[in-house]
Amino acid sequence: MSDSHTPWLPVSISLAGWKCLVVGAGPVATRKAGLLYHCGAALTVIAPDLCEQMDILIGNSAASTGQAEGTGSVPDHAFIPITLERREYRPGEAARYRLVVAATGNSEVDYRVASDASSSGTLINVADDARPSNMLFPAVYRDGQVSVSVSTEGASPALASWLRNYIQRSVPQYLGVLAELLSEARRNLHDAHRSTEGIKWHELITGIYDTGKYTDFTEKNAEPAEQVGRFAGRAQKCIGAFLDQAEIRKAKDQSV
Repeated sequence: MSDSHTPWLPVSISLAGWKCLVVGAGPVATRKAGLLYHCGAALTVIAPDLCEQMDILIGNSAASTGQAEGTGSVPDHAFIPITLERREYRPGEAARYRLVVAATGNSEVDYRVASDASSSGTLINVADDARPSNMLFPAVYRDGQVSVSVSTEGASPALASWLRNYIQRSVPQYLGVLAELLSEARRNLHDAHRSTEGIKWHELITGIYDTGKYTDFTEKNAEPAEQVGRFAGRAQKCIGAFLDQAEIRKAKDQSV
C-alpha cells in the first residue's frame, strides 16, 4: 500500500446563485444535476440528447421555480430553473462557470471539459473518474440542517454509498429538529449577552437521546407529525432546564 496519497479536504460550499454546468444528460449526469439544482445553483445542462430522468428534472425545475418542492411555500432561496442547451459541448466554454460536471460517458469529451475547467481555475468533477477532477461529490445523508458526508476520495463510490446508508440506519431520529432547537438556544444566549462557551453541549445532547427518555416520544403507535412534535417539545424542555442549571452553576462558581 502506498502512503504517498495526498488527502482531499472535505468542505461544504454554498452554491446559491453559482453558475454551474453539467455536460451530459444521462442517469449519472441527472443525479449530479439534481444535487446542484436543489442546492440553489444557476444550472446549465449541455447535451444533444436527454434521458427520461433529466427531462423530468428540467421540467420540474421550471414548474417549481421559487418554491420548495412539495410544500408550495417560499424557501430561504428561490430555486432557479435549469437552462438546457441541446447541443455538443464547445471547446473552452467550461471556463465561464464556477463549477462544472463532465458526465457524458465519453472519456474524450469528459477529459476535454476537465482540461478547460482546470486551466481556468474552475471546480471540475468528472463522473466516475477522480483523476482529472479537483472536486468530488460525497455520499450524503441529510436531515434538515444536519448532513453527514462520506467519501472514499474516488476510490470506491459504492463503498461510500454503502457507508452512508449504514450511518443513516444507525443515527438517532430528528437530528434536523434538534439542530434547529440548539441553534435557537444559541441565538437566545447571544441576544442575552451570555456566552455559549463552557456549556457542555455534548452532555446536553447525550441527555436528550438517553434511551429511557428517547423512547418516551417515539411511540410506534403515534403519527409521524405527533412524534416530531413530542420530540421537539421534550427536547426544548431539556435544553431550557440544562441551560438554566448551567447558569446557576456559573453564578455559584463566580460567587465563591
